[in-house]
Amino acid sequence: MVESRRFLWQGRRETAITRACGSARTHKVTERAPRRDRQVRRTEICATPAISAHLPCPVIRWPPGVPATTPVLAASRAFSEPASYDAGMLTRRIFLWTLAFSVAVVAGCSTDTNPGGSANLPDAAGLLAESASALRDIKSAHFTMTVNGSIPGISVQTAEGDLTREGGPAGGAKGTVKLTLAGQLIEGEFVLVDDSLYLRGPTGTFQRYPSSLTSEYYDPTAILDPDRGFAKVLTSITDAKTEAREKVDGTPAYKITGRADKDAVGNIVPGVESEVDITVWLDEDGTHLPIRALVTFPKPAGADAPTVDVVVSELDKPVTVTPPP
Repeated sequence: MVESRRFLWQGRRETAITRACGSARTHKVTERAPRRDRQVRRTEICATPAISAHLPCPVIRWPPGVPATTPVLAASRAFSEPASYDAGMLTRRIFLWTLAFSVAVVAGCSTDTNPGGSANLPDAAGLLAESASALRDIKSAHFTMTVNGSIPGISVQTAEGDLTREGGPAGGAKGTVKLTLAGQLIEGEFVLVDDSLYLRGPTGTFQRYPSSLTSEYYDPTAILDPDRGFAKVLTSITDAKTEAREKVDGTPAYKITGRADKDAVGNIVPGVESEVDITVWLDEDGTHLPIRALVTFPKPAGADAPTVDVVVSELDKPVTVTPPP
C-alpha cells in the first residue's frame, strides 16, 4: 500500500510517502514553496525483500518538476502529486504503479540457466558410448569415493588415492581410507599391489593381507577395469538423458541422468543391491571422458536418500605403486 499526503505547515510544504514492502518505511520530503531553486531531495523506494535482494532500489527525484526516466519512477512521481484524497484515483494509481514496477522487475531479472537450450544438447546414448570406448584406453587416474548417509553393508566412508592398471593382475592403488568399525571411525592408509593389500592405521606399520580382502570393503582398481569398472557402468545406463551443461571443478561437462542395475554399478560402488538412480558428468571436450558419477540409493523411511559419489581426475598421469617397506 502506498499513501501520499501534502499539507502546509509554517510556510513549508511537506509530503510524506509511506510504503509497505516487507517492513514499513516512511520518507518525508520537505520543500520550501514557492521558491524555484528549492533543493532536490532524493528518496529511495524499496521493492519487496525477495526482489530487493537482486535489484537496487529505484530512486525518485523530488520535487515533481524533476523528470523521471523509467516507468517505475514516472508512476511513483505521478502518484505523489495529487493534493486531495480520491479513493478511486488512489486505487487506479496503485494498480498502475504495481504494473509498471512488475514490468521493470521482469525485464531486469530474467535468467537463462541453459543458454544453449535442451534441444542443442547431444544425445546421451552417443555420449556414453564414446566415453566408455575412450575410457578403456586409460591406464591411470586419481579418484575419490564419498558415501553420504547410511547404507547397509558399507563400512567405508571415504577413499582417495591414485590407481593404475599396472602392478598386478587387477592393477595397483594407493591412498587413504576412512571406515567405520565397531561404531568407530578409523582413518588409515592402503597400498594394493601384487595380489597383496597393505593397511596401516593411525599408528604403527603396514600390515599385509591378501588382496581378496578388498571385496569386503572397497576395491578401487575396479574403476579402470574395462570389463567391470566405469566403462561398463557407462554402457549399462538405461533411460539416459542429457540434462544440462554444468561445470565440475571448473571443467565444462554434460550432465546425464538414468538408471543402472547392481551388476553394472556394484563393482565401483559398494552396497548396491538393486537398481539405482545414477547421474554422470562427462567432459564436454574431446572424447567425453567421465569426470564424476553419483549413485542415489532408494530413500529409507524418515531419512534422506543416501548417495555414493565417485570422482576421477588426472587421467593417464603416471602412477607408480610399490609395496611399502
